[in-house]
Amino acid sequence: MIKKQDRNLGQRAYEPVHMNTVVSEIKKSFPLHFSQFKKGNEIHNALMDNPNFKVIVKSKPSSAKDVLSKAFQKSIDELTKNQPVYSKFFDMESLDEDQDDPNAFKKGLSKQISIINRCLNSKAKEMERYKSEFFSKSGREMLDVTTAIIAFGNEYARTFDERRHEAAITVGDLGLSALLEEQYVSYNVIGGGIKSNFLHTLFPNAFAYRSQNALWALWYLTGKNDFGFIDGSEFLMLDPSKGTTQQNYHYPYDLFCFYALQLYMLLKNACKYEGVLLQDKYRYIYLDTFLNSIADIEHLEINDLKKSGDYAG
Repeated sequence: MIKKQDRNLGQRAYEPVHMNTVVSEIKKSFPLHFSQFKKGNEIHNALMDNPNFKVIVKSKPSSAKDVLSKAFQKSIDELTKNQPVYSKFFDMESLDEDQDDPNAFKKGLSKQISIINRCLNSKAKEMERYKSEFFSKSGREMLDVTTAIIAFGNEYARTFDERRHEAAITVGDLGLSALLEEQYVSYNVIGGGIKSNFLHTLFPNAFAYRSQNALWALWYLTGKNDFGFIDGSEFLMLDPSKGTTQQNYHYPYDLFCFYALQLYMLLKNACKYEGVLLQDKYRYIYLDTFLNSIADIEHLEINDLKKSGDYAG
């Protein structure tokens, strides 16, 4: 686990030996998590929340193919519902017009973009700082950063090659490291997670969503292993002052996307075996669905850690 004051993991996280070890751990853990995923989470969660819950089987259990197809379709429907709003709001001509009134852009961002709206309306204590930072930031800074992110996404999508992407074997092959530069960040407001949400919603074939659930899921997929980091898992972060644990919201996006691709290829092959063929255009919606399922199954422990920070790592 990384202490809150640390903003990055340093080059250690990018060392080939370390990355290969992480990927090996993911490959070892994947079958168990996929097995749970293809059965569906509803009954599991009900039993975890209420040990006295009784399951009455009235019909033949759904096949793995049906469970997977329904889960994926639900996620696809949810994202494509938001896509038109994102596409219109983040259109480069619209962003250019916003240059005359950055504060109006900031207001629109808070009202029209679902991820921002959810953060500002969240009751969670950990979001209090986000709200304060959002309202204190200038509309100009948010507009400049957002414009840079969308311009990057548009150009990346224009030259994106599906086969070359899936054949990537290094972080550099993905061509995403530039997104770590200052021009693409508004600290504590538009960081790696929200930036990835913008890009993922617009281009789900090319950009993985580095959500809270995704980082928690990677902790489970790597067997809660610390891989020799002094403070524990690179995917989590401890706030010593509050004694709570959160996902490492400073986790570098390019490295996350490398692991996301490795996971997607495992998921693609596993789903094919179950008779579900994944479409390239929804690539990272499928992965997000899988990662969310892991976090859903483990939600009791995650919620407990968020409250207590009781992690020895």
